[in-house]
Parts: sequence; C-alpha cells; structure tokens
Amino acid sequence: MNTEKILSSAGLRTTRQRRVILELLIRHGSPMSHSEILSMIDDHLDRVTLYRTLDTLKNSGIVHQVQGIDGVWRFCAHEQDTDGCPASPAGRCSASPARRCRA
Repeated sequence: MNTEKILSSAGLRTTRQRRVILELLIRHGSPMSHSEILSMIDDHLDRVTLYRTLDTLKNSGIVHQVQGIDGVWRFCAHEQDTDGCPASPAGRCSASPARRCRA
C-alpha cells in the first residue's frame, strides 16, 4: 500500500506523523495499542500527537479502532475490503457494529 496515495484519497495531507504511523500499522498487520505504537516508532513522537493523528486517521476511515477482550482499544489499518482484521481473536470494532475484528 502506498501511504501517500491512501492519505490523499481520504482528503488528508501527507505529514511525517501520519505517514510513519500508517506505515507502521500496515506493516504490523494486526491491531496495536497506543503504547505499542509509541514503543515501535523511532522518530520522537509525543502522546498527544499520536492520539490526534490516530483520531484523524480513524475519522477519515483509513484506520479503525478495535477493543480487545482485555478492554484495551487498539488501532488497525488494512485493505478496506478485508473482512475484519486478519490476525487475532474476535473483538469489538468501532468501524461497524456488524464487523467482527480481531484484537
């Protein structure tokens, strides 16, 4: 997936933070929590910027939020026509009440 193309098709500017976070989520392939994302990003990125960036990506439909069975909210990015998140046990997804994502 080309992150710049994904961002522009959603009407978003390509910023360093958006690109880095989206690339990480796509590369990781399964839902990640805020702390997991922060621990895997080499660039300095504060918590507030991470929360705002994830919120922007979620509101644009590029990323969705998944609540795992442990109650922790995680974020996931994958092909939009994929039925749920590809690699973990069922959880509740904010993208659609009918959609069963795995976190």
